Amino acid sequence: MKVFCWDFHGTLTHPDPLWKGCMFDILKEAVPGCTDELCQSVREGLWGKYPWDMPQRDDASLRGEAWWACMEQGLFESCAACGIPPVFAERAARAFRPTIKQLARYTLYEDAVSTLQALKARGAKNVLLSNNYPDLDEVMAGLGLTPYFDAMVISGQVGYNKPRREIFELAKQKYPGAEYFMIGDNPTADVLGGRESGMTTVLVHRGFCEDADYCFDDLKSILSLAL
Repeated sequence: MKVFCWDFHGTLTHPDPLWKGCMFDILKEAVPGCTDELCQSVREGLWGKYPWDMPQRDDASLRGEAWWACMEQGLFESCAACGIPPVFAERAARAFRPTIKQLARYTLYEDAVSTLQALKARGAKNVLLSNNYPDLDEVMAGLGLTPYFDAMVISGQVGYNKPRREIFELAKQKYPGAEYFMIGDNPTADVLGGRESGMTTVLVHRGFCEDADYCFDDLKSILSLAL
């Protein structure tokens, strides 16, 4: 059996400035007179507060609501450090969760659904393997992707982030003994992490990478691996 593990943002969806766009929209709405410069300063202050910024750190306890509490606290602190009054900083922090989950912010690659569909038709399994917020499965459902996936391993639900071996091993436990492929757009999180875990690695949308076993400019080319 062949199992295809999929990254989400930048792999199945276009790499739009999702997190930056959300942050700017939230701050412009929550903070009176907020400028682009202030938004950028708040965003820069968030470095290291996203769990995947420092995957080597032990964040195993950050799952579900604890993940969101950490992220909201981080945004609040970054706002406060930039001089934003607490009442507005708190408003921005609370808006983060519903904003990032707005379906209109996600655009699937045109061959995403057809590729997932074709892989399943050929007897392969699709597993989501993403560094992301715990509610990503809700967005997957909203985008119509859930029927094409057999399992999901989301960092915000399990407490580990790529390229840590633990999150890959959780995916490999779904189908012991199967042949695993890791598909993603990040040379470190997806390619190096997948390779260290014994998976065949596929870099997409990013040109050539000597560390990847395969490099494709589109998703439909992945079908050649399911023969």
